[in-house]
Amino acid sequence: MGPNTIDVTEWLRARATTLPFRIQATNENIGSDPAYGKTKYLVVRYQYNGEEKTKTVAERQYLELP
Repeated sequence: MGPNTIDVTEWLRARATTLPFRIQATNENIGSDPAYGKTKYLVVRYQYNGEEKTKTVAERQYLELP
């Protein structure tokens, strides 16, 4: 990861306990702003039904799993 990134794996894992899961990708929800004034993206790699997947959402958009 680069200098303007944060690892939110454990934060997200603690919240995504039931499916479907939906959360807005905001600094307020994540609890940090790694690049103030710049648009951020939430990139999530996960497994569902034995298949590896990746989802990317822009800041203020909703992440929906699966």
